[in-house]
Amino acid sequence: AADIRDKDAIQSAFPDNTQALIIASSAVPKIKYLSLIPVLLAKVFKRRGPVPRPKFGFKLGQTPREVDYDAQLAQIDAARAAGCRQVVLLGSMGGTDASNFLNSIGDGDILRWKRRAERYLLSRSDSIATTVVHAGGLLDEDGGRRA
Repeated sequence: AADIRDKDAIQSAFPDNTQALIIASSAVPKIKYLSLIPVLLAKVFKRRGPVPRPKFGFKLGQTPREVDYDAQLAQIDAARAAGCRQVVLLGSMGGTDASNFLNSIGDGDILRWKRRAERYLLSRSDSIATTVVHAGGLLDEDGGRRA
C-alpha cells in the first residue's frame, strides 16, 4: 500500500511480477458548510426561482488534478515499469461532457481530469492491456431498485 500522490512510494509498492492494477481512486469534494445558509433560507422562505446550490472544495493536496490525474498517471507508469500486464481504470460517465455538473463542484473539473488520465492510459495500450469502466450513479442498494 502507498499514498497514491507519492510517486516514489508507488514505485516501491509494486512487487516484481505484478499481474494487474485496478485504479479506483477519486478526489472527494467536501461541502463548505456556510454555503448551506442561503440554501436553507431559500427553502424556509419558499423563494421563487432557482434555489442556490451548496458549494464544495477539496482538501489541500487532494484536488481532482492531484488525485484523478497526477496520481493515476504515477500508478500507470509504476505498473508499466513493474511489468504489469493489465490495468483496469474505474472512470466515470460524462467525461466527454465539459458542461457536466460534476465539473463545477469545487471548480475541480473532476471529470476532465479523469478523462485525461483515461486518454493517457489508452495511449500506452500498445505495451499493457487496458480496461476503462465508465461507472455512473453507483448506489449501495440492491440492483434494479432506487430509493
